[in-house]
Amino acid sequence: MAASAPDILLLENIHEEAEPALHEADLRIHRQPGTPAPSDLPQLLDTATMLGIRSRTHLTAPIVDSLPGLAAVGCFCIGT
Repeated sequence: MAASAPDILLLENIHEEAEPALHEADLRIHRQPGTPAPSDLPQLLDTATMLGIRSRTHLTAPIVDSLPGLAAVGCFCIGT
Protein backbone atom coordinates (compact mmCIF):
# COMPACT_ATOMS: atom_id res chain seq x y z
CA MET A 1 0.00 0.00 0.00
CA ALA A 2 1.27 3.48 -0.86
CA ALA A 3 2.37 5.72 2.02
CA SER A 4 -0.32 8.29 1.16
CA ALA A 5 -3.14 5.70 1.16
CA PRO A 6 -5.74 6.13 3.89
CA ASP A 7 -5.90 3.55 6.62
CA ILE A 8 -9.57 4.13 7.37
CA LEU A 9 -12.42 5.35 5.19
CA LEU A 10 -15.35 6.92 7.04
CA LEU A 11 -18.67 7.04 5.17
CA GLU A 12 -22.05 8.65 5.83
CA ASN A 13 -20.81 11.74 7.68
CA ILE A 14 -19.63 9.95 10.81
CA HIS A 15 -19.31 12.54 13.56
CA GLU A 16 -15.92 14.21 13.94
CA GLU A 17 -15.88 13.17 17.61
CA ALA A 18 -14.56 9.77 16.44
CA GLU A 19 -11.43 11.32 14.95
CA PRO A 20 -9.30 11.94 18.10
CA ALA A 21 -9.36 8.25 19.02
CA LEU A 22 -8.54 7.26 15.44
CA HIS A 23 -5.67 9.77 15.25
CA GLU A 24 -4.39 8.56 18.62
CA ALA A 25 -4.18 5.08 17.08
CA ASP A 26 -2.03 6.58 14.29
CA LEU A 27 -4.69 6.04 11.64
CA ARG A 28 -4.96 8.23 8.57
CA ILE A 29 -8.57 9.21 7.98
CA HIS A 30 -10.35 9.75 4.69
CA ARG A 31 -13.97 10.89 4.64
CA GLN A 32 -16.58 10.27 1.97
CA PRO A 33 -19.85 12.11 2.63
CA GLY A 34 -23.14 10.44 1.98
CA THR A 35 -23.90 6.83 1.18
CA PRO A 36 -22.10 5.42 -1.85
CA ALA A 37 -23.79 2.96 -4.17
CA PRO A 38 -22.72 -0.64 -3.46
CA SER A 39 -21.08 -0.75 -6.89
CA ASP A 40 -18.83 2.21 -5.89
CA LEU A 41 -17.51 0.61 -2.69
CA PRO A 42 -14.71 -1.51 -4.23
CA GLN A 43 -13.17 1.56 -5.89
CA LEU A 44 -13.50 3.67 -2.73
CA LEU A 45 -11.93 0.91 -0.63
CA ASP A 46 -9.10 -0.11 -2.93
CA THR A 47 -6.49 1.40 -0.57
CA ALA A 48 -8.31 1.39 2.79
CA THR A 49 -7.60 -1.28 5.37
CA MET A 50 -10.58 -0.28 7.55
CA LEU A 51 -14.06 1.07 6.90
CA GLY A 52 -16.41 3.03 9.15
CA ILE A 53 -20.07 2.99 8.20
CA ARG A 54 -23.47 3.93 9.55
CA SER A 55 -26.76 2.18 8.89
CA ARG A 56 -27.33 3.11 5.23
CA THR A 57 -24.24 1.52 3.68
CA HIS A 58 -24.90 -1.96 2.32
CA LEU A 59 -21.73 -4.00 2.57
CA THR A 60 -22.40 -7.37 0.96
CA ALA A 61 -20.37 -10.59 1.07
CA PRO A 62 -19.30 -10.26 -2.61
CA ILE A 63 -17.97 -6.75 -1.92
CA VAL A 64 -16.07 -7.90 1.16
CA ASP A 65 -14.71 -10.90 -0.76
CA SER A 66 -13.40 -8.55 -3.47
CA LEU A 67 -11.36 -6.54 -0.94
CA PRO A 68 -8.57 -8.74 0.41
CA GLY A 69 -6.88 -5.73 2.06
CA LEU A 70 -9.92 -4.86 4.17
CA ALA A 71 -9.11 -5.83 7.75
CA ALA A 72 -12.02 -4.34 9.72
CA VAL A 73 -15.41 -2.68 9.49
CA GLY A 74 -16.68 -0.44 12.27
CA CYS A 75 -20.37 0.38 12.57
CA PHE A 76 -21.13 3.82 13.96
CA CYS A 77 -24.89 3.31 14.34
CA ILE A 78 -27.36 4.36 16.98
CA GLY A 79 -28.28 1.39 19.12
CA THR A 80 -25.30 -0.83 18.26
